[in-house]
Amino acid sequence: LDQHGDLRLRWVRRSRSHMGWRDDVDVPLGESVERWRITLNPPLAGVGPWEASVPQITLNAADLAQISSGARIEISQVGDFAVSMPLQISVPS
Repeated sequence: LDQHGDLRLRWVRRSRSHMGWRDDVDVPLGESVERWRITLNPPLAGVGPWEASVPQITLNAADLAQISSGARIEISQVGDFAVSMPLQISVPS
């Protein structure tokens, strides 16, 4: 949480087309564009879902105040052919 009560999340993207990390150089994403879907579980009316084109998002303090303890933030990569299984993060209380 920052000084304003906002929560900034960042994650490491993984390529869906290449295995491993070669020569310490970032591998191609394997998708035509980088897109992420961020949702709450359980869903909360009026809060989210969000979309991002980079592997990070900032949730504002007003949204966080409405989210109950025990909820999870789920982050999925939206690919050309499918949506990935979500990364699940517990919402800090």
